[in-house]
Amino acid sequence: MEGDRERCLRAGMDDYLSKPVRQEELEVTLRRWIPENPADRTTSKGAAPGATPTATGSAEATVSSAATLTAGSASAAGSTPGDASIAVASGSRSGIVSGPTNRLPGRSSPPAPAGGTGGETRAAQDDQAIDPAALGALRALGRDGSTGVMQRVIGHYLSQSSGFFEQMRKAIACGDADTLRVSAHTLKSSSATVGALRLSKICQELETLGRSHTVEGAAAHLDAAAAEYEKVARALETTLAGLAPKTATS
Repeated sequence: MEGDRERCLRAGMDDYLSKPVRQEELEVTLRRWIPENPADRTTSKGAAPGATPTATGSAEATVSSAATLTAGSASAAGSTPGDASIAVASGSRSGIVSGPTNRLPGRSSPPAPAGGTGGETRAAQDDQAIDPAALGALRALGRDGSTGVMQRVIGHYLSQSSGFFEQMRKAIACGDADTLRVSAHTLKSSSATVGALRLSKICQELETLGRSHTVEGAAAHLDAAAAEYEKVARALETTLAGLAPKTATS
């Protein structure tokens, strides 16, 4: 990944992190650019005179922004959209897009079983779709026990990820190996960030096909990825439901 780092720095970015983001690495990077003492803050590089510098108290927002960068925020360095990296601009912000899950085009989530062994089996499969350690790392990004960062990262993933399946299906149908590679790479990285390691591995296989300039055999891998994504989405939606504030009842 050294080449990506160099391109980002040459383009004027201040620092670089590879994904999936690790809390320790992110903290070190933020501390390098956000002064502990507010009086030590200086105007961000390239900012207009009088611009408001980044506030140390907004570190959680900065962490959340960094952790949710995806295809829509490719750097000026010419990096692949959704590349497994984060280019950090001092004092910069990235918008957070959250919302309901977009299910895969042409697919709908099957109705949940009423109960019994079938429901228990499906719940167990959904649980296995997400690595608990990754969710723990996302939770740890919040300050003072806050789960806001975790909720925004998961919400962004659910609202954006299904679109890559449509891109890959079209790419396979058109024999477009390069688009297959880019979309698979993006989904691979973001899936790893939320702990969908099995899905990330399947996407890596699709990316490898794209890098080999072929789409032969990609359809079967994509079907496997789509089936796994349904489990991932259900598991993450369950996680989000558990994090939602409870409404008091009388």
